[in-house]
Formats: sequence, C-alpha cells, structure tokens
Amino acid sequence: IPRYHGEPKKPFSGDKKEMLYLCGHSEDLYVTRDKRCIVAMLSTTHPASVSLFKTLFQPYSKVGEQPRINNGLICKEHPAIRLWTRLHSSFDFLLKYKEDRIKFLRETVKNREEALNHLSGLIDTEGCITIRKDRKKKINGEYRYYYTPIIYIGNSNKELLMWVKEWFGGRVYQKRTNYYMYEISGPRCLKLLRDLQLRHE
Repeated sequence: IPRYHGEPKKPFSGDKKEMLYLCGHSEDLYVTRDKRCIVAMLSTTHPASVSLFKTLFQPYSKVGEQPRINNGLICKEHPAIRLWTRLHSSFDFLLKYKEDRIKFLRETVKNREEALNHLSGLIDTEGCITIRKDRKKKINGEYRYYYTPIIYIGNSNKELLMWVKEWFGGRVYQKRTNYYMYEISGPRCLKLLRDLQLRHE
C-alpha cells in the first residue's frame, strides 16, 4: 500500500452512530495497523461499493484505487477494483471491533437506535433485501399470491448474527460449513426497513 507522505489525515469525528455504521461496514474490509495509521482495504467488482468506500473515507484521508491483478492479468469481463486508505489513529475502534465483535458491541451498543446503526452498515456490505412471491392454496379454483419482504445477512461469525437476532428477531441457520445466514421477513422486516439508514446504492 503506497504511503502518501504529508497527506493530511483527519481524526475521526467521534460520532457514535457513524462509528457503529463503520464497524458494520468493516465486515467487508481488511483492516490493519501500519505504524500510527489504520489501513482499510477493499477489493470489489461493484461500482456502488467503490462509491460507498469513497463516500465514507475520503472526508478523512486520501483513497487509493487500482485494478486488482490476478496471475498477472486484469479480468476485462468483471474487473475488480482494489481500494485503500490510511486513516488517523483515532480509527483504531475498527481494530477493536475486529478483535472481538461481540464484546465490542455489548460494551458499546446501549439502545435499538445504536443497534440499527451497526445493522445498517452490516446490511450494506453483507446483506441482501428481496421480495419473495408465495402462492396460497386454490380458492374457487384459482391461486392467490402474496409477497413477502425478506432481509438476508450472510457471515461466517454465527455469534454476530445471533447478536442481530437478539435485537431484531428473525432466525439464524447454517447455510454451509462455517457459514451462517440471518433471515427476517414479513411485518418485522418491513418495520426494520423503515428504520434502517442504508447508504449502499
């Protein structure tokens, strides 16, 4: 990761809502310490993810960008972009979150609104929002259809998804080896969608 000598690094604002959103968003990031800086990196093929990364971190520091090269080649059909930023040491809460997510969240999150801030960041990176079309039994020879909103979140950390369930209900189940899904649907999902502050386009 290139170093930009003399590049100003603005300290974190201290806004708790923003901090919790960034923690949720960091599930998609590689975060490490480099001397006095906190380095955050992302590889993605999605333009919306590139835009969100820049929106979140450019107010604080320069964002670097380059094509990700695999085996010396750049895939033309699905070009991946590698982004990084060197942040002020006050962003070390990202490292603390990564070290022990549940401990960090239990010590930091005090109410539903704060839990929503974290969940918004988590859904923006690991989540999927969809509508399922279901069919009821025939009534007078015809099928009746209804539509159910659903939020899915996939993660290898089952404890994290169980923590989300504690706050908002839903269910957690194993999708495959060492990978779990959180799911919430119906009226509870609708209420959650009204309350979330999602930023991903």
